Amino acid sequence: MKLVSERLIEPLRHAANELPPMVEPAEYLRSAEQALTLGELDLAERYARETLRTTPGTGLRLRAEATSLLGNLAHEREKPADAEAHYRTAARLFEAVQDTGAVASQLAAVGQALLAQGQPADAVQELRAAADRVPNDLMVQTELAWALWELGQSGAAVAVLTGVLGVDGGNPDALRARGEILADLGDARDALRDLDRVTDRDRPSARAARGLALAELGDGNALKEIEGALADAPRNGQVLLYAARAEALGGDKVAAQELARRALNATDPPLPPHQRQAALRLVGESPDDRQ
Repeated sequence: MKLVSERLIEPLRHAANELPPMVEPAEYLRSAEQALTLGELDLAERYARETLRTTPGTGLRLRAEATSLLGNLAHEREKPADAEAHYRTAARLFEAVQDTGAVASQLAAVGQALLAQGQPADAVQELRAAADRVPNDLMVQTELAWALWELGQSGAAVAVLTGVLGVDGGNPDALRARGEILADLGDARDALRDLDRVTDRDRPSARAARGLALAELGDGNALKEIEGALADAPRNGQVLLYAARAEALGGDKVAAQELARRALNATDPPLPPHQRQAALRLVGESPDDRQ
């Protein structure tokens, strides 16, 4: 079948100031989705907005889908506040057409956008609302667990993930999340039990968490894991903190302090509040010293 994008995207790319051919609003949306898949973000936005322009006020579902796509575009552009606004609007529109699953999906996306803005308490509230609507959605439950962890409620996060794994014992996202959180808590053996069951351990924070757990147990492979994670994510707050903690366990206080300082200044992503406190302790400061 000939994709709509084959008829619309190329002409629009070469004639940016011209309106696209007259088509049904749903076709504009399909072209927006295709452009997003291809990484053509500006083109995707234009088609999404054309969808909204041409869709009648009664076309709530189509408007909701186009608005959600605008949220995805904002997310891709690392503009979480804009993404949040679009997802909230899409949630209201999906609510109007009584699509509970879609509402939950948008609320979960709002939660992720709030986490990106450093607002874990608000993120937990939105993710709980999403989980209440689709209690059997394991992905939403896993996202809720991460939000709880960022809020400093690690025990609650582990409990949620244990519930997920009670339903699907091999869920890789839940295993990775629980393994990382257990490593952060210092529960090295249980952390490795989870992380070693994840076949794809390329996520830098997971590698660093595994390295920290190995260091807790005095395993010589810890350094290899830590160095690999640092090479892949030199500005990741969690990776830097786990590396600092591993160095401290190995007795290198100077290296631990330097890595902890880098962790405190990291932005990709920054440390959540409870981990900042751990980093401050490693550099010999109290939380009040940074007020």
